[in-house]
Amino acid sequence: DTIRQVWLEGEAFFSVLHQENDLKFIVYSGEIAIEVLGTEFNVNHRRTKTQVVLNSGMVKLHNTKVIASESVTMRPGELVEMENGQNSYLKKAVNTELYTSWKKNKLVFDGTSIAEIAQLLEDNYGYKVTIQDPELAKKQFKGTVPVDELDKLLGQITKVFNADITKRDKLIIMKLK
Repeated sequence: DTIRQVWLEGEAFFSVLHQENDLKFIVYSGEIAIEVLGTEFNVNHRRTKTQVVLNSGMVKLHNTKVIASESVTMRPGELVEMENGQNSYLKKAVNTELYTSWKKNKLVFDGTSIAEIAQLLEDNYGYKVTIQDPELAKKQFKGTVPVDELDKLLGQITKVFNADITKRDKLIIMKLK
């Protein structure tokens, strides 16, 4: 028997069918190995952390850098986040649509901090984002925008938080008015 293996940097959604011969399917992302038997899940590896969100089925996570680390079993509706170089993880129940809406060309935010949105703009769109007010970075945003309408997102943030946003070339500067 052969093991099906994938190495991932970035973000991907997997829909894996169970094989009659129980052929293993393993996704490696950051320092996590995700063992799959027939399931749907999203993996996001950015900077120094890997995030796995399980839509259906079951997966088992292993830390590939820590010998004898315990595996983490996930159930549908759970998120597990692991920082590189750490043997600990965060596990919580989530609304999976918030993490997989990009497949439908939407970005859904539900209490997402402006700092997290800035990181998304850097990772997914190639911008350098500077937030000049620490209190703006902590503010939380709720809303939905198409993935290809970045200006609409920035416009909503400007309105909701009375912010001043400047965008030129690949630089975005955010501050409170």
